[in-house]
Amino acid sequence: MSPLAKLAGLVFPACGASGAEGLMRPAPGELRHLQRPASPNSALAAPEDFPLKPDFVLPIYPIPATALFDAICRVAAAAPRTYLQAIYPENMEARWVARSALFNFPDVIVAEVSPRGEDKSSLV
Repeated sequence: MSPLAKLAGLVFPACGASGAEGLMRPAPGELRHLQRPASPNSALAAPEDFPLKPDFVLPIYPIPATALFDAICRVAAAAPRTYLQAIYPENMEARWVARSALFNFPDVIVAEVSPRGEDKSSLV
């Protein structure tokens, strides 16, 4: 952790934490009750028919939902300064914390895969 992150941690406690520490552990199924914050520092990537308007429209992937979830987990695990916070494989849902390099600010990343039909999946 950089000296600036330690200093920022005096004002913003989550910046002084390591990995996924310092943030509340989520319960499964939070995306179903998602409420966007009033601040402009969030982004939502979802299919067009998601209950909230997404910032980025995702396609429906023509692969099994479990394969898509596994691929997402592998990509997240390989990302720098990204830490698994919670995983609910039975729901194909996971949450990571990505930390900025300089101030250690935490960004929360949530992924859920929802099956569509027999062989198609959609990332929410």
